[in-house]
Amino acid sequence: MSSTNKQNEIHRFMFRNLAVMGNLIVLNSAWQDIIKDRNYSNITKEILGGLTLFSVLFADKMKRDVVLNFQLKAISPVEFVRVEAIKEIAQSLNKENSLFIRGMARSSKNSNENSNKISNENSDNFISDENSYLLMNLMLPNHKQPYQSFVPLVIENKKLNLSKTLTEFLQLSEQQQSYIKIFVSDDFVGGIFLQKMPEENSNNNNNNNNIDEDAFNRLCNFANTLNATELKNLDATEILFRLFNEDIKSLEVFIPENIYYRNNSGYDYLNKITQIIKSMGKEQAFKLLNENAERKIIISDEMSNKDYELTEMDLVKIFNDNCE
Repeated sequence: MSSTNKQNEIHRFMFRNLAVMGNLIVLNSAWQDIIKDRNYSNITKEILGGLTLFSVLFADKMKRDVVLNFQLKAISPVEFVRVEAIKEIAQSLNKENSLFIRGMARSSKNSNENSNKISNENSDNFISDENSYLLMNLMLPNHKQPYQSFVPLVIENKKLNLSKTLTEFLQLSEQQQSYIKIFVSDDFVGGIFLQKMPEENSNNNNNNNNIDEDAFNRLCNFANTLNATELKNLDATEILFRLFNEDIKSLEVFIPENIYYRNNSGYDYLNKITQIIKSMGKEQAFKLLNENAERKIIISDEMSNKDYELTEMDLVKIFNDNCE
């Protein structure tokens, strides 16, 4: 496998005789696009990267088109994180499914977001309250209201335990024992995920008299030996064969799927901006334009870290009228 192909991928695998499934995820350029020009602190990147990986994992499970929106809310040092994953199912056999991601984070005012170094003086101490949570909005086509699920944040020794928060979320939503390990750096996000299969699936390939009761714990212990260097540099199949050599006969690895950064600079997003302006009405739109000394309307897209400027001529075109 070339390094280009391994840029942004999710690899599914399964231990058919052990009733355990898993994923290996690698995000390089897509992650770099998310944090480009953001100047996030290390703790912010750690949380944003972990939640980005989790959104990929969760969206990949879906068997239909879906928009997943994960939000993490706290007080300090990171007060808000939002990640969006969009799964689009291919309409023909000769095309692949598409999975798009994007995300942003907002720090508290007393967090130094302009520095790449975190002070040792309590700057990464996590502060939360009863209103802090991890929330998922799952939006399906033809459904007016999203499905929502949330869990409180797990804070241990004044630090956010994101992995435990995510596994508790999975336990609540899927009722299956799970394991997740995440790596985050400036140029790379990766992780490994294991989950017990539902009983009805596990019985398909197992003789009930020969079920390996310790399989999940054993595989988790093996997965826990994975390090960031291996995940970043080695072929996914090689990693899995190294980690799970003792159970290699049960291991089945599937074709990976690509992950893409969602850049809202295309026609679809410009059309959304047009709809926003139209919903304001012509009079209000031109009033807002005239209130700006440069006679511009600026619409900020925090998720994509971009500002869009509309001039008088843009408004004329939108409302299909002549400027008086």
